[in-house]
Amino acid sequence: MLLQIFKKHYLSILIIIICFSVVGYYSLPIIWTNKSDLISIKGILSSVDVYSEKQNVRRTYGSQEKDFLICTFYLSGVDKKFQLSQAFDIYKPENKYIKLKRALNRADSITVLIHPMDKDEYTPKIMSVYADNTEVILFDDTQNESKSRFSIIAIIAVVMLSVILILNITKKTTVRSSNP
Repeated sequence: MLLQIFKKHYLSILIIIICFSVVGYYSLPIIWTNKSDLISIKGILSSVDVYSEKQNVRRTYGSQEKDFLICTFYLSGVDKKFQLSQAFDIYKPENKYIKLKRALNRADSITVLIHPMDKDEYTPKIMSVYADNTEVILFDDTQNESKSRFSIIAIIAVVMLSVILILNITKKTTVRSSNP
């Protein structure tokens, strides 16, 4: 029965597998990373800037322009650009990036934890930030972001597979009941 379903709906199942693979490739390494596996980059703040920027966000129904708050900082002697961004909420003026900028400006030393996959990237994904040994960007928050993205895709894939199976089963029972 499963082989017949696969033969009839191989394209839909293939698309679901590709979606899982792509999201898994980017999300699972972050989800399964322990804090001890991260690469630590230490330095003294060279510059920090928090600014807003309009960006086009693609949606399934088209693109939408949104305001993003972006925090970019550089460490002296480190050839990397550290950047965080999030959709700007005008109702929360005391944003975490503004607090991060204050903490970085006050700190004598800064430690940025990045994923080992990003060690050669000029703009690596930031997993955690410490200002004078105080964690100001939490490792758990960056992991939860990847977990939620993977969970949403997994739920969509399970629903799609269920619909395919239900449609196939109801089609067979309809055909059987109509044939005397």
